[in-house]
Amino acid sequence: MKQQLLFKGFIIAIVAISAFALVSQAKAGAGTTPDLKVSSILVDKSLNEKFEIIGNTYQVGYGDSVLLYVGIENIGTAESSDMTVNIYVMNSLSDEEKLVSTQNYSNTNGNGGTLAPGNLIDYKYGIDASNFAEGKNTITVKVVDNTKQNDSTGVYPENNLMNNQMSASMAVNKPTVVADLAITGITFPAKAVLGSDVMVEAIVSDLSMSGIKEYSIITSVMDSQNHITVVSDRIFNGGTIGKEGIIYKFLIDNSKLKLGVNTITVQVNDEGNAETTLENNSLNKSIEIINPSVVNRRYPNSVLLRSITTGKIYLIKANMKYYISGIAELKSYRGLKMYDVDDSILNLYFDYNIKPYGDNVVLISKSNNKAYLIKNGMKYYISTLIELGKYRMNKHFIVYDGILNLYANSK
Repeated sequence: MKQQLLFKGFIIAIVAISAFALVSQAKAGAGTTPDLKVSSILVDKSLNEKFEIIGNTYQVGYGDSVLLYVGIENIGTAESSDMTVNIYVMNSLSDEEKLVSTQNYSNTNGNGGTLAPGNLIDYKYGIDASNFAEGKNTITVKVVDNTKQNDSTGVYPENNLMNNQMSASMAVNKPTVVADLAITGITFPAKAVLGSDVMVEAIVSDLSMSGIKEYSIITSVMDSQNHITVVSDRIFNGGTIGKEGIIYKFLIDNSKLKLGVNTITVQVNDEGNAETTLENNSLNKSIEIINPSVVNRRYPNSVLLRSITTGKIYLIKANMKYYISGIAELKSYRGLKMYDVDDSILNLYFDYNIKPYGDNVVLISKSNNKAYLIKNGMKYYISTLIELGKYRMNKHFIVYDGILNLYANSK
């Protein structure tokens, strides 16, 4: 009986010693474990720009990427030589965290993974705007210690995981974009012959990229006497104008253009009346309308000119251009030379069968010096110098006979 008690006591002692050894070993292990802590998160727009903070929430603009500064501290008693930093974003479109960045720092890959006890290290990360959505966004940084212990069990996660992560809140605000319509370019010839139609091309842009769809474009002409005529007022509804702009084309009828300098203005308006910046809504440019008799035309009569812009083909006849409307008609001019020309050349020829001069002007034939008064769209022959003297205050133009032939003789 005594021997049995001694044996039991021996067994108990061995168990107690073993338990003490295990506890001591556990305590020793705990005392040599790193304790990584995410100690700070800072969200900036760039190196030199900061976001406004309201409460504890960063106010981030829609489409802005962010620069994230993360502070990681080792508050344990052992060195960490291998860690992974993971960054997650959760936004209003999803209730799940999305991993947007993962970076390992270790001695083995030589990118500064060593963090001694009591030390702090800062890391910088860029997060693209595509990871955010309008509304509330939460950025969470989590650090994982991968440091291997010296025993044979391999990787030991640190014991204290309560401070291994930190989050920052962002409010991504989509601004109310106000339209900023602008005419950013305008193109037409510098000169044109009286009686010529003029093609105007303007670039219409929305500099704010507001997505505006309803707008109007007004085209006006101011002649040398400062008389203003609106030649086009069109409203457009549908399709959006981007920052690159759209090209608007409009043909101004020759009847709207007078001899001398004319100023053509193109203006765009927001039909929703929301636009506040109006300084760039219009653009103007001058064109000189010249007398046909003083034009030095490059191409003679009886040739075909084809517009490189529209593809339209014209016969030059009596120093005027005659539009050929179909293939059958074009075939009748087979054998004539054809030239591809810019519209600025075509504008030197007014349209055949269009009377370029209005009433109360005196037209003098270039070939025989006969003078005619234009009245009610017809020509009245002035037979004497005395009669011609009566119209000395009227405008006088020397013209080709082809021009005179456009006006019927008075009865």
